[in-house]
Amino acid sequence: MTLRELKKIIVIALRESQKIIDEQPKVVLSEADLERLVSWCIMNKLGLKDYKKPNPCDFTVHTQISHYTDSEIKPNRRPDILLLTEDGMKRAVKHKRKGFEYRDSSFTIELKFLHSEDSVDRVDEDFGKRKELYSKTWLYVVVLIESENDMSYKNKAKLIREKKKIFISENPQYKNKLFHFTLHRKKVEFTIPHD
Repeated sequence: MTLRELKKIIVIALRESQKIIDEQPKVVLSEADLERLVSWCIMNKLGLKDYKKPNPCDFTVHTQISHYTDSEIKPNRRPDILLLTEDGMKRAVKHKRKGFEYRDSSFTIELKFLHSEDSVDRVDEDFGKRKELYSKTWLYVVVLIESENDMSYKNKAKLIREKKKIFISENPQYKNKLFHFTLHRKKVEFTIPHD
């Protein structure tokens, strides 16, 4: 599977994530919940829902995992979600710590949960992570925007699109390696039960 084909599957999985959030808004209360949901939807769309042994060239889904791209001393930043092929993984012989060496194509997904009072400036750091990634890695920044109304969501989504355009204009080498997707959740109200 190519990264372009994998990108299409990720988009389908993100749309599925949005449907679940629409039906059950309290399923995502934190960024960790968002990571779990998006990972599950991607695994489901890749046919990995039963944890069967994948073919060596198939992409697998991992979360919060360190890996090295060469003989570097420090591993790549632990991405929220990392999709890679098992046949590209090698034991990191030079490193005594956990982790592995990986130099093949991969897809990194960084997640951000913006609560209604949060500024969209928080996504700048995630777009900037593209500079730190291996050249064969594509980056998807997925932002869940919590808002009290549709207009607030649309305004924040527009600002995020503009931020991505600015990043690409300043770093044109990443034009076809950086993507973003916005999810929406209406602000969840919690009721306190009366005795």
